[in-house]
Amino acid sequence: MKMVQIAEIVNGITKNVIGENATILAEDLSNVVAVGTEIEDAIGYDNFTGQLVDRIGKVVFVDRPLEIDDLGIMKDNWEYGSILEKIAVEPYEAQDNPAWGLKDGIVVEQDKVVLPHLVVKFYNDDGTFEIAYTITDEQLRSAFTTPTQLGSFVGMIENIVRSSMEIRVKEYQRRTINNMTGLTLVDTAMNTGASTKSTAKVVNLLYLFKQTPQGAETTLTATNCIYDPEFIRFAVSEMDKYVGRMKEPTKLFNIGKRLRWTPANRLNFILLDEFLSKANIYLQSDTFHNEFTRLPKAKTIAMWQGTGDDFSFENTSKIDIKTSSGTAVEVSGILGVMFDTEALGINRYYEKTTSHRNNHGEYTNFWAKARMRLFNDTNENFVVFMVA
Repeated sequence: MKMVQIAEIVNGITKNVIGENATILAEDLSNVVAVGTEIEDAIGYDNFTGQLVDRIGKVVFVDRPLEIDDLGIMKDNWEYGSILEKIAVEPYEAQDNPAWGLKDGIVVEQDKVVLPHLVVKFYNDDGTFEIAYTITDEQLRSAFTTPTQLGSFVGMIENIVRSSMEIRVKEYQRRTINNMTGLTLVDTAMNTGASTKSTAKVVNLLYLFKQTPQGAETTLTATNCIYDPEFIRFAVSEMDKYVGRMKEPTKLFNIGKRLRWTPANRLNFILLDEFLSKANIYLQSDTFHNEFTRLPKAKTIAMWQGTGDDFSFENTSKIDIKTSSGTAVEVSGILGVMFDTEALGINRYYEKTTSHRNNHGEYTNFWAKARMRLFNDTNENFVVFMVA
């Protein structure tokens, strides 16, 4: 089993997520498909004693539990074993019915063995990290005036550790999606943001709009098209078409060119919230608004990778990565992705906290540990909607 240490990677991604980078920095996902992030407190624990000893008046603890949005890709967990195996059976080919071709003296073959064509994939790569923190004894007792305050402070530390873990999971989800998006862009030769074509798996909505009578003379660009009501209507209509198209058995919507179909109850749809916001504003009183809200399992995401220093559409709609296949992808204008529930996922299957007591120093060290497995299955349907 391949075990990848990702602590350095997740800490490096922090600046992309919290807006410290003016531009989004490239992320290397070649060793791990998706990575998490940790937001560190500006005050290290070594400074707690000096910060808390002189306490006057009211004590307020800034304690905010963090709840992450499930983007529909968290999968079942297991306790033993390490390998995830996915087995699919390819559809059978039709053949002539011999009952309608009988002739005198012919022999109808009925003992021919027709074995199923299995497609088996194994996933055995893990990402692992830990969060370390220390709880002292006497130093903390002297910093507070009541046992309740002390208990609240320790509880706050533990909650921050849990929240840091949840932040990593949130970023794992994004990176899992981004890697699959990158692989799809590479497969269609659109990993540099080509603006002169659209494909079945990568739908360039602006290019398609310019092929229509209402968009033939437009001067819209990838940066400003989401502010145009006519384009919004067209984009929503095209997205809605794919809900029906992906129900049909076809090889067009997956990289592996396998015959697949995705019923509505197995379809995941994630939109950039800036696009959803514009759609709600421009189409609220329009009949197209009802069409938009019918899209199944529509979830939103504030950014695919990072915010830059301005939360601009150019930054929030952008990915700049090296995919698990080793190919660079730098594309902005990604509005959403639509995919089969089996196309990607995260197994969050191993978490525990260990501790070590130092009696000489009168403190206890704790380590919150996690192992997660993620997967992209390129044999399953996955479609990218973008503007370029």
